[in-house]
Amino acid sequence: IDSSGNLWITDAGNRRVLEFAAADIAKGGSGLTAVLEIGQADFTSLKTNLGTTANTITDQFAVPSAIAFDPQGRLFVSDSDASRPDLLSRVLVFEPPFENAMSASRIMGVLPQTGTLTQPQIYQTVMDDPEGIFFLPNNQIGVVDSGYNRILIFPSYDQWPAQTTQFSPRAATVVGHNFDFTA
Repeated sequence: IDSSGNLWITDAGNRRVLEFAAADIAKGGSGLTAVLEIGQADFTSLKTNLGTTANTITDQFAVPSAIAFDPQGRLFVSDSDASRPDLLSRVLVFEPPFENAMSASRIMGVLPQTGTLTQPQIYQTVMDDPEGIFFLPNNQIGVVDSGYNRILIFPSYDQWPAQTTQFSPRAATVVGHNFDFTA
């Protein structure tokens, strides 16, 4: 539920996230109709092929599983594909105002296509099946990285380096693993 009382859900089978208006929910009963859809071009079509550059596609999901809103109203959606974890395990960030078929403004969990990274930098960035997202009181972002049996804590969104400098942010802290990001 966002700060306006709208209900947001992941619809993994249809590779999308849906918003239901607070006013419609308040009426009670059944037969709710979504008012907004992210991840598909419209309410009736289904894009399925993410191709080999799946991790950098920003307007489509493989299997969205968790959603959370930060205090500024940004929507964070975890997305992964168990059949291709090497290609797709990420968190997409959407900035308000939200629109149908919009693209994410940033992606967490994706390595740059060029350059050389150290092993710790890779482990600070890459995820395997992110299944939960939460926010700490200081606005740091927690991601439950279930495939690697750990929790990654990232700096708050306003502290991320520019995407041209560092494609995805790197975690500052890890819980459940070696504290120096080497394993």
